[in-house]
Amino acid sequence: MLEKEKIIIIEKIQNSHLDICVNLSGCGFQFLNNILKQSGTSKFLINVEIPYSINSLEKIYGIKRPFVSLYNAKKLSDFSYDKFSKIKNKKKFLSIGCIGSIKTFYKKKGDEKVCLFFKASNNQEYGLHFKFNKDIKSSRKSQDEIINNFILNIIDKFIDDNHIFNIKSNELTNLMSKPNEIIIVEEKLYG
Repeated sequence: MLEKEKIIIIEKIQNSHLDICVNLSGCGFQFLNNILKQSGTSKFLINVEIPYSINSLEKIYGIKRPFVSLYNAKKLSDFSYDKFSKIKNKKKFLSIGCIGSIKTFYKKKGDEKVCLFFKASNNQEYGLHFKFNKDIKSSRKSQDEIINNFILNIIDKFIDDNHIFNIKSNELTNLMSKPNEIIIVEEKLYG
């Protein structure tokens, strides 16, 4: 996604009166970087939490192995939702949980994968679990950029669809510059 396109989505979020909380573990930091480098982020960003260690995931958030699952992404989203939805905008509130295991300095035994969970104040929920194609050589930075693009595009579509999750995974993968880089494992719509 071009930088100009990201700015357009971020400005749309700012003008939507949507309040957002984010809870990231292991990945998703490029999304945070993109929204924080734009002025006006305080108009919509309520809180960010970054539980990174196994101890904090287990003891504070009650997350158990296997860490990267839609269930655990939902727990991260629920944690922020329960904590902050009553503080701000009750009508337009979105909590995002992101947990993943992506490229790192050592060779991973398992898959490089990500789970995203979005919970909105109108009882809409959306979960997406995808993994990176190991046949494609990519960097941690490029993988986190793909996660950033997913999050931005999901929020963009949510706003465009009048705060309803009406997303199809093929629409999201079509937005990717290299759609064969990811494999959608599971997609769930609730509410």
